[in-house]
Amino acid sequence: MKKRNTFYGLFFIGVAILLLLTSMNIISLCFSLWTLVLGLIFAYTLLHSLMDLNYTGAVFSVAFLYMVFDGPLHLPDVGFATLMLVALFLSIGLSFILPNRFKNMHFHDHGKKFKNAPKGVVIDEADDNSVFFSNRFGATSKYVNSDDFQYGSFINEFGEMKVFFDNVKVSGSIAEIDITNSFGEMTLYVPKTWKIEDNIHVFVGAVSEKNDSKSMDLPVLKLKGNVCFGEVAIIYV
Repeated sequence: MKKRNTFYGLFFIGVAILLLLTSMNIISLCFSLWTLVLGLIFAYTLLHSLMDLNYTGAVFSVAFLYMVFDGPLHLPDVGFATLMLVALFLSIGLSFILPNRFKNMHFHDHGKKFKNAPKGVVIDEADDNSVFFSNRFGATSKYVNSDDFQYGSFINEFGEMKVFFDNVKVSGSIAEIDITNSFGEMTLYVPKTWKIEDNIHVFVGAVSEKNDSKSMDLPVLKLKGNVCFGEVAIIYV
């Protein structure tokens, strides 16, 4: 994580220096300023997606980069709708072909290992502190039951997932959930006394909170992961 933060920090420092030198006419580029800015933004999302092995985000980042630079680089003209459909079908195809190994690695430090989780089926595996839910091309509701919840990983692709935490207790001070939500809607129903710490990376999507929260300092539910062309809603109950 420290190395990744250093990389991102250097990336944005380099972007700032490049923009400053360009505006001062110290260096000249064959692209307009806005083309450069958009290109750097989508380059950042591409790098972030590749580092997280989020192929949906990576594919759409490449598609938007193509749109930004097709004129300056005289690339073959491809319509917006066609380009988005190509990216969509590539994402669907890759979701069938590529294994979900990157999610399995996140469980190694949480008391349970989930290996070779098959794609395309709903998986409910839970013990006293870890839970893993997966959904694709469908709608599903999940109920977590734990007296010592510590970690969860929820994957929703091209579908709808609802997760209820009514019967969950966090004996420690912090619990963590890793979210992957692509082209779908995920809703988390959490106790209103929980404190939510949102660290989810969003690419063309949204993370929202609904209902009034009466959160205390503890427990803290840390949310991380990626949302790409989707929505995550946190509803306090």
